Amino acid sequence: MDIVRTGIGIGKTIRNVSRLKEILSVFAKNGFDELILKIKIAGVLPDFVIPKTNSSSINLEERGEDLWGAIGYRLRESFEELGPSFIKLGQVLATREDIFDQSFIAQMKKLHGDTKPMPFETVKTIIESNLGGNIEKHFQHIEQTPIGTASIGGVYKAELIDGTDVVIKVRKPNLKKMITGDFEILDWIVYQLEKVSTDVKSLGLRSMLSQFEKGLHRELNFYQEARNAQKLQAGLDKMTEANFITIPKIYDDFTGEDILVMDYLEGVPFTSITSIDELGDNGLDKLKTCVRSFVYSMLREGFFHADLHGGNFFLLSNGNIGLIDFGLMGSLSQKNRVSLVVILSSMLNEDF
Repeated sequence: MDIVRTGIGIGKTIRNVSRLKEILSVFAKNGFDELILKIKIAGVLPDFVIPKTNSSSINLEERGEDLWGAIGYRLRESFEELGPSFIKLGQVLATREDIFDQSFIAQMKKLHGDTKPMPFETVKTIIESNLGGNIEKHFQHIEQTPIGTASIGGVYKAELIDGTDVVIKVRKPNLKKMITGDFEILDWIVYQLEKVSTDVKSLGLRSMLSQFEKGLHRELNFYQEARNAQKLQAGLDKMTEANFITIPKIYDDFTGEDILVMDYLEGVPFTSITSIDELGDNGLDKLKTCVRSFVYSMLREGFFHADLHGGNFFLLSNGNIGLIDFGLMGSLSQKNRVSLVVILSSMLNEDF
């Protein structure tokens, strides 16, 4: 495997040059070829030829798209082809409506859709490797078609030996190594961009990428996700009015590094709900209580769900509201919680 030294610091290298070439080629063919030429990346890589741009993406403006919509489309096309690291990055960008134009956000939100599932034989191997022994020792049945797929894995409905309906969250193989390599390359590309643009350098993108990579590695730790769900439940238990918020029970005995087993929640995701009326009686009051509960958890417990989007909320068949996906959680020290309250109080009182 070839190595490219980045010049960022001693021992800081790109170890997978073939992956770097692949990433640059995908960005180039989706309309970013001029940018790659400008930062002179191609000259650093031996035998690298920038491919021709995909005309269907570069002519977006001519089809009535605005500039941000065109950029978002090109990035989305690139991210989808490049896989989990980039899809997760796009999903985070989709939450930054405070920074990006709505047409860009709309393109990034499309990355929340289902991705190509793993072959079930791969899923079976991962489950058996984590639990030891054949699937039949632990589950009566596992549906081979996932009920949900994402960039880091898939979710499969199953039934425990005792008849309990559960879901199994299964992580894709070799993700940790892939993500580490991809973010090493992203850091190097941004470094090259910073050398030719003071505007890019002022954004602090490399610091943001570093923090995002750390968060993504935490999300891959299913043991940690299990603890997160249980800790969030403990906090919500202190609010009697929030007893309609359902956190799925975690089955520790069936949870491993690459799999997470929890109760199956029967319901409809909020992304499929178009009106508050669909939430049933007291729907608006329930939403308000949800907001109070999460603010309480953040300010009183210093612990909060950091990925609250419509796909992670469910209207359950019993009228309760279910919450899933506890890989990304946030925490605030007591000092920072006090500081946040002071800031919010000062804003409300216009004491700038």
